[in-house]
Amino acid sequence: MRVSFFGGGRDYPVWYRNHGGAVLATTIDKYSYITCRYLPPFLEHADCPFYSRIEHRRSLDEIAHPAIRKVGRYMNVTRAIELHHDADLPAYSGIGSSSAFTAGLLQVRYVLAGPRPTIRRLAP
Repeated sequence: MRVSFFGGGRDYPVWYRNHGGAVLATTIDKYSYITCRYLPPFLEHADCPFYSRIEHRRSLDEIAHPAIRKVGRYMNVTRAIELHHDADLPAYSGIGSSSAFTAGLLQVRYVLAGPRPTIRRLAP
């Protein structure tokens, strides 16, 4: 997980190109764990994410979690998945748990689709 001392949204090019700025951050030994597998085609639901909620959805567009839905669209996912997320720290803790989740989600999606992605592919 990442701990930002200051900076936050100032690390976006749209901001710092117009206003300047700096970011000071470090990492700590707390992790986000994601497992993912394709679901067999005979199940009634199309997607089944488990995080602080459990969802059984018939389509990607029905998934309530915005990162799961958007990563699925970005990756042009067509096969149903079951996804489990556990983390050492809770969501909304302010120390990068959503970033860690999204990076992990992208990684498992890339791995399911083919070879393991490079760091540059995960963080362009």
